[in-house]
Amino acid sequence: MVILYLILAHLIADFMLQPSKLVKWKSESVYGVIAHAGIHVIITLLLILPYLNFATVGVVILLGVVHGFIDRTKIDISLKSDSDKFVRYFILDQLVHFVIIILAGLAISSLTSGEIICNFIPSIYSDPYFVIFLILGVFLSYTMEIYNYTVLMQHQAFGKAKFHYGNMILRILALAIVYAIFVVVGFIVNRLA
Repeated sequence: MVILYLILAHLIADFMLQPSKLVKWKSESVYGVIAHAGIHVIITLLLILPYLNFATVGVVILLGVVHGFIDRTKIDISLKSDSDKFVRYFILDQLVHFVIIILAGLAISSLTSGEIICNFIPSIYSDPYFVIFLILGVFLSYTMEIYNYTVLMQHQAFGKAKFHYGNMILRILALAIVYAIFVVVGFIVNRLA
């Protein structure tokens, strides 16, 4: 479960909470990278609240520092190379982040035995299907749209690339319908069993 929440925190902080002004600030100043990494730490701490102890806070802070280092490295490499390689750097950046997230999740799981430390959190928090639904929701809306935008920027003039919020909404609605069908079918199967 911890790894799922780390993935969700990453998607929220890297895509939903990274407006174009922050992207520009990151490319112009190390302070933008520090602010972005700080957002990651805050969102991660909030989402893994039930697993928090002194050691897990240390892992999350280290995760934020590594995230900032990865982003700064990607920015430096991207600024020195051709714009036609930007999509490759975007994908490589995300793959490296996910490897680090999995390692951090394994570390936190070993530090907490994978068990929730605080019991004041509602039971929906420990429902992996709900967390996967949230991950897919963020992925299908923001992450896919930012990827599409990045591809358009690489192949078209910058002014022609734009976000298609209607497509984001359609993908969320499709996910919600599929999720609702699974919930209803699961409920019926449980009642018949």
